[in-house]
Amino acid sequence: MDGMEFVEKMGLKEWDRRLYVMQIIFVSTILRLNDDGSGYNLSSMTKSEIMDLIENNLMTMTYTEEMKREIVNMFKIISEYGRDTRNANDKKRVV
Repeated sequence: MDGMEFVEKMGLKEWDRRLYVMQIIFVSTILRLNDDGSGYNLSSMTKSEIMDLIENNLMTMTYTEEMKREIVNMFKIISEYGRDTRNANDKKRVV
C-alpha cells in the first residue's frame, strides 16, 4: 500500500491532516530505503542533524519506483491545498 492509499484508507478529509500523514510516510520511506540495516538513532540527533540526514539521503539516493510514487503522492496532496476551503494557517482545529 502506498502513501496515498494509506491516507485515503484513514478517511482524512482536511488538507493539513492529509499533508501531515503524507509527510510522515514520505520521510519514513526515505529513511527506510537508505537504511544500511543498522537503523537510525534519531533520539540522539538534533533537529538540524535529522534534517541534514534526510536532505543528504534525498540528494544521494537511488530513486526506486516506490520512491518516485511517494514523491508523486506528496505533490498530489500539496496540490489539494485550499480544496477544503481552509487555509494551512487557520488556528482552528477540527478534532
